[in-house]
Amino acid sequence: MGAGFFGFMKLFKKKKKPYKAGSKVSGFSLASKSTGKSKKKKKSRIIFRGLHTRQIFGFVLIIIALIFSVYVVYQSAQIVLKIRKKSTEGYIKSEEDFIVGFNDVPIYYDKAYGEAEFVFKNNLYNEHVQKFLNEGYSVYRMPVNASISDIYLYYQNVLPGLGWTYVLEIEPGTEGMKYGQYWVKDGVGLRIYSRINDIWYQRLSENDARTGLAEQVLIETEREQILSESEGYDLLPSFPWQLKVPENVTVSYSSIIVQGASTIEDLQERDFQYAHFNKLDTDEEVVLMPYKIYDGTSLYNYARDFSKETNHHLGHAYEAATSFGSAMEVNVDYLGPIEDSEEPEIEIEVDEEDQAVDDEGSVPEAVQQLPDIPYDRILVLLHDDIKVVYVMALVDSDSGSEDFYQYAKENLDLSIAPKYDD
Repeated sequence: MGAGFFGFMKLFKKKKKPYKAGSKVSGFSLASKSTGKSKKKKKSRIIFRGLHTRQIFGFVLIIIALIFSVYVVYQSAQIVLKIRKKSTEGYIKSEEDFIVGFNDVPIYYDKAYGEAEFVFKNNLYNEHVQKFLNEGYSVYRMPVNASISDIYLYYQNVLPGLGWTYVLEIEPGTEGMKYGQYWVKDGVGLRIYSRINDIWYQRLSENDARTGLAEQVLIETEREQILSESEGYDLLPSFPWQLKVPENVTVSYSSIIVQGASTIEDLQERDFQYAHFNKLDTDEEVVLMPYKIYDGTSLYNYARDFSKETNHHLGHAYEAATSFGSAMEVNVDYLGPIEDSEEPEIEIEVDEEDQAVDDEGSVPEAVQQLPDIPYDRILVLLHDDIKVVYVMALVDSDSGSEDFYQYAKENLDLSIAPKYDD
């Protein structure tokens, strides 16, 4: 009944009398227009009144939590950096002293021995050096008196502080794996090992690092077994080396002059030849050529001379194990055709009356003409029976294949009775 009464009274609600602008009500004048400022104040008051006190408090707490989280992360990072700096203190000379191609592996340094030196420091931008680095390798000259044990100990002290995790260390000669020290970091593997006086760095997968490159060793072993078991053919009887050449490899022979051979009675009038091998299923090429008469000096000297005469930059050298004796293997970088070499040409003036014969009236020895070919690697061999130094060279190719080269290096042997064509 009350509701009905109030509804009935609304029908007779008293109308409010409109006021005109400028009129006064109880001593106050009414403005004709309200200002925008009053509207904004009113709106802000409505928004503020609409927020609950707990909501405002929660919003403030979220801002404080975010600021605190950023601070904690920053301080944690600073602590980690201080720990790493302390763990590497005394091992790294400066932040710039890192391996070329490996920006998180420092250069070996010892106060007693000194610092390792990048082998290709003078040819960093050479095309072949860049290819070598892009393939995940880098090589440094080991300081004098330092050993591979010193190198391993150094990296065991410094690499953990840079985020690397030690995996294993393989001794040379271990069956089924490649020797070296292995590390992993963020899904990437690192192998550190030595060849003669050089420190080698190799980037690989984490799985290869954890298994010591066991899979690669298995592939290489199977490949060598296939090559050795396949029916092939022998080199010419006149060639002073023995090798069972696989059927998918062709051989061509060419005559070549050997420096110093004319001065040795047993080698005079001999037709020296070099063999050129081509693997049919790839673009791999290998040459095996006589070079000079052995004079008892180091094979490294012959590698150096051969590289210079064929316009190659001599890289890292290391002794190679063969079934017949001494050998020196060297990586080289081709500098371009000999006629385009930056070496200045030397002109020699010869008197026409003296150029035809020597003091004994014989014709001077002809000049040796070495093949002008870009090589990737050379193996200097000593044929101990006839005292002649040979060079087996892997020709540089796009594919980078070296199956036959490795096969020949491991299976090449001295001929039982070297013969020559008279």
